Amino acid sequence: MMKFKTADLMIVLILAAPFAYLLLCYESLPDRIAIHWEANGKPNDWTEKSRSWLTLLFTSSLAFVSYLIFRFITILDPKKLAFLSAEIFHKIGFATVVFIASLNLMILYGSTSESMAFGKMGLILASLLLAFLGNLMYNLKPNYFFGIRTPWALEDETNWRLTHRLASKLWLGGGILSAILIFAFPQSAAFTIFISSILILVIIPIAYSFSIFKKTKVSQ
Repeated sequence: MMKFKTADLMIVLILAAPFAYLLLCYESLPDRIAIHWEANGKPNDWTEKSRSWLTLLFTSSLAFVSYLIFRFITILDPKKLAFLSAEIFHKIGFATVVFIASLNLMILYGSTSESMAFGKMGLILASLLLAFLGNLMYNLKPNYFFGIRTPWALEDETNWRLTHRLASKLWLGGGILSAILIFAFPQSAAFTIFISSILILVIIPIAYSFSIFKKTKVSQ
């Protein structure tokens, strides 16, 4: 039976932070709060101020469920391979909660601050999350839940190891570079930069995994 850790209490406190901030700034919030943005950074969906706590409850619940899945993912693994990377999965769950709680705080703060470009800030935060995930990939063991899970990598531990060592460096550097570029360029280019980064970070490791498979097949 898995015991709860100090990190589990921290998760609760992190998820509670946006609710505490909502109470503090409630009177200064506008009647409508933007909750969704177009690629150009302009809001296209809003929620009533009086219902803002429901939005927080929904997103925070999703974050908490995601955390629990990663926290106890070894129970869901049919081959019990995930336990080899249990600490990494725990960190992924923790990062997911921090990411969503940060988005919630930015939405509330952005509704009272015209100077904050939420579209850019949200994409910068997402880019940094990619960099964090990349840092975790370096020592990630084969599993069915996270990583560059190509059929060639899942069937060959050497392929998996080499693919994820490349992906780790690529995601870490690419995520940081994406965040810098999004910050430096105007909002109109931010979404294109982020999507381009995602495509590069996904396609290159997959192609590399396939190339290892082909080389291994030829040498046999």
